[in-house]
Amino acid sequence: MAVVIRRRIAKDNNCLFSACGYLAEGRQSGICSELRAAVAEHVRSSPDISDVVLGMPKEEYCAWIRNEMNWGGENEVCFLCDKFNVEIQVASTKI
Repeated sequence: MAVVIRRRIAKDNNCLFSACGYLAEGRQSGICSELRAAVAEHVRSSPDISDVVLGMPKEEYCAWIRNEMNWGGENEVCFLCDKFNVEIQVASTKI
């Protein structure tokens, strides 16, 4: 039987990165900027990721995703899956 455990994550612009950091490395503190930098480096070093997918030129995206005022989304989930070699399923709940 599968078990689902709900964890609360701070409601800030880093929530995706906090959640992924917790799941992949067991920590939330201090990991957001590391994961943002890892996403930027993944994009920068991957020739198969196009500006069309990012919605902007690569270098602009790399600066944008490092800014903690910007939210992560579907692209960032996919890039973090590649980084940690895991499958992430996103479920949204409103309580």
